Amino acid sequence: MLLVCVGWGCGLPPGLDAALERWMQRRTAPLTVGQRWTPTGDMATARSVHTATLLLDGKVLVVGGDDSSDYLDSTEVYDPATGLWSPTTNSLANRRASHTATRLSNGEVLVTGGNDSSGYLVNTEVYDPVTNQWRPAPGNLATGRHSHT
Repeated sequence: MLLVCVGWGCGLPPGLDAALERWMQRRTAPLTVGQRWTPTGDMATARSVHTATLLLDGKVLVVGGDDSSDYLDSTEVYDPATGLWSPTTNSLANRRASHTATRLSNGEVLVTGGNDSSGYLVNTEVYDPVTNQWRPAPGNLATGRHSHT
């Protein structure tokens, strides 16, 4: 399964669905007989410059981003078994975009850096998929950063 989370903050321009499908066909492995692109449920919030992280149970965590008018603190989990998105129990402590979200060996997800309206962020947060909640990470980055890997 390949999940494509497309965000757009200004409304979809006419023909974007067809254009996106053509782009995907050119940029990804060719579909074999019997495979096809299938639309799934909509995210609650359109977003760009967010992260999408595969969780150990096969669900996908989407974090933060920008909706073209503000930075986001919202997070959602996609369940491929149902095709539905659901919000996490709580939001990020800080709105952020252009951050990283890394799945750790214990299944938790560490979110670092990014930016908001005040600049580059040093704070870090951890998502626990068992409790479906966010908490502050034990330490901060020495230097704020965004668009890092």
